[in-house]
Amino acid sequence: MSSSRHAIATAEPEILEARSFPAPSQVPHWVDTGRSRGFGIASYLEIPFMHKRLIAFCTLIGILAGWFAILAWPRTYLSEAKLIVRVGRENVSLDPTATTGSTLLFQKTQQEEIVSVLEVLSSRQIIETVVDNLTPAAILDGQLVGAASQEQAVTDEGSLGDQVLRSYRSVQSSASKSLQKFLLTAGVKESLGDRELAIMKLQSSLAIHSPRDSTVIVIDAKAKTPTMAQAIAKEVTASFLDQHLMASHTEGSLEFFETQSAEVEVQLNRLVEQRSDFMQERKIVSIEGNRSLLQDRLTGIDRDLVIASGELEQAISEINDLKAKIEEADDEIVSSKLAGSNPTWSGMRQQVYELEIQEQELAARSTGDHPMLRVIQAQLEGARKALAELDSQRVDENTTPNPLKMKLREDLQLQQTRVAGLRSMVETKEQQRSEMEQRIDELLDGEEKLTETDRNIRLMDASLQMLREKLEEARVLDELNSKEISNIHVFQPASFVERPVSPKKPMLGAGFLCLGLMTGLGLSFLREGASPTLRTSDDIEFQLGIPVVSTLPAMRRMRTPRLKDQQLMRQKCQALVSEVLLSQGNRSRLHGRSLGVIGVDLGAGASTLAVNLATVSSTDFNMKTMLVDADNRQRSVSKRFGLNGSPGLVELVGGHASHDECVQRADNVAVDLVASAADNCDAVLTSGPAEIVQALQAYQHECDLMVVDLPAASDPNQAIALAQHLDCVLVVVESEKTLLAAAERLLSRLADSETNVVGVVLNKTRCYLPRVMRGFVHPRV
Repeated sequence: MSSSRHAIATAEPEILEARSFPAPSQVPHWVDTGRSRGFGIASYLEIPFMHKRLIAFCTLIGILAGWFAILAWPRTYLSEAKLIVRVGRENVSLDPTATTGSTLLFQKTQQEEIVSVLEVLSSRQIIETVVDNLTPAAILDGQLVGAASQEQAVTDEGSLGDQVLRSYRSVQSSASKSLQKFLLTAGVKESLGDRELAIMKLQSSLAIHSPRDSTVIVIDAKAKTPTMAQAIAKEVTASFLDQHLMASHTEGSLEFFETQSAEVEVQLNRLVEQRSDFMQERKIVSIEGNRSLLQDRLTGIDRDLVIASGELEQAISEINDLKAKIEEADDEIVSSKLAGSNPTWSGMRQQVYELEIQEQELAARSTGDHPMLRVIQAQLEGARKALAELDSQRVDENTTPNPLKMKLREDLQLQQTRVAGLRSMVETKEQQRSEMEQRIDELLDGEEKLTETDRNIRLMDASLQMLREKLEEARVLDELNSKEISNIHVFQPASFVERPVSPKKPMLGAGFLCLGLMTGLGLSFLREGASPTLRTSDDIEFQLGIPVVSTLPAMRRMRTPRLKDQQLMRQKCQALVSEVLLSQGNRSRLHGRSLGVIGVDLGAGASTLAVNLATVSSTDFNMKTMLVDADNRQRSVSKRFGLNGSPGLVELVGGHASHDECVQRADNVAVDLVASAADNCDAVLTSGPAEIVQALQAYQHECDLMVVDLPAASDPNQAIALAQHLDCVLVVVESEKTLLAAAERLLSRLADSETNVVGVVLNKTRCYLPRVMRGFVHPRV
């Protein structure tokens, strides 16, 4: 047995574990594309590490979404007030009035009293009182009017985050209003007033409860701002105390209001001092004085303008009235009347007198329906009419110009003169008013910075006045009830907590972080499951049904690989040569074997594998090896060994060079090389595969192993036809780059040409698992 045969027979390479695959000469079962993609535990564990950038990106997006959610999520603040229900006069204890008269032996249990207090606190009357005191607008907006103005002023000068948050809230408010309008239009929601909506919202934001086996009543109020939450809790407490005081005629809030009044007064004094310091620092002395003076002048001008306008309207009305009176008055009037003597009138007057006497006599003797009486009355009426006509004819009248009409004309002229003067005065006053308003506007520009402080002072003063009024009411009630203390005690006033209870930032941030992480993992597994490429040996064996004879790791530096990478590649190639040669049925034919290496795509590493196989066969197995570069397009082997100036396979097949001229010896490697073509040769292999194989047979008889670097299957050439004339063929698949469809297409063409495919080499594999985990799972790479 020759030395090469002995090396092959005695070598103990890394043979892959036995697997039941179809024989190389048989048609593989990879054409069954309906198989499910196979993954081992190592493959599943590698997916998160392989797509760590996607997972990190999704996690970052989740963190950013969580940050935005934390930023945009409406804040909810909680204010807590606690009341303690002590033993009162209701159960005949410390209340002295219970023994002043006839006593009814009736005692309520403590639990009944707690339930009664809870019912009163939860009653609609308390809610309505709080809404009326705080105004429905404040309840619906979730913040007090003064606090809203301050917050708006601070937000207007805030950072970019505040501006984004304000824009988001504006868009959210517009969307909510549009939705409310749509629901109202569709009839899904009833139209309610602001007061009723405020009551409903306040009922949902209040939580009143009592711990078990305790006399403490806890009032929890939630709102958008801590000030509003405190105001609601404080207002509910005050309203309940007032209602309880009126219902039970007890008092216990005097000290509370005294304390609150003192605190508010201290705060008010502090604000006044701050305002004074502010004015002293900026040397502001007469802004209010000037404003008051200008306002007084403006008021005087307005008053004069109103008076002048009223007088002008009155004068115009008087002119219209005088004109109407002048038109109605007569130009002349009767100055004197003279009555003359007339015998006819005297006779008629005597006749009337006689008829009146007759009427009186008949009326005295008979009834009103007597015919004679009616005749006399008719004659009397006619005589009286005739007498009246004669009386008007006997009077002589003298006329003269009407002095009243002349007086009206004089008054008309006076009023017209007055109207002209008033109109001039009105124009003058209006001009003065415009000038004064301009001066006031200029003055107001200088006091904008004092507006906020003045508003706070007014609010604090109003609060102080309200507390003093409550204090006076408490004092009066305390005097009326003999200064007795109520059984309800506020031992914890409404708290002011600046930390919101919602959202839960750690929980929300963790939720979005987990959401981003899970989204990244899901996308990673989805991307890996839907990937059209081949990554692991399990993918190839499950999808293509053909054995993977070796897996080669990716090298960082292909030109100058590291020593460790060289050793690993050498071991892999030793195992591959041994398995390919020992896996064939005819082991007696160990001379003149031909092995083709073909890549599914360009850059799969088929040329590098061919070079390493030839080198290992010659160096480690003492086989006379010849390496043939049949890829006349890429010419990777020729470039690797610097054979581009030598004649090659193209010249040999074309008859332009002899066999000896085409054979070259590689430096430092005992391998005979046949280049693809010379540099000055642009021709391609146009001869048939049989002619190429016939040209190579002369070399094949002179060597133990001929390794042929075939062109990539993606490059149009005669690779498939040439491969069927070789003894065996290795298909090189680049991990994560080679498409499943391309590999299926190549293997289908090889199977149709009855090419002996001994297996697939998975090249440029990467192990993404950390070194700590590799020892536990032993991934197959």
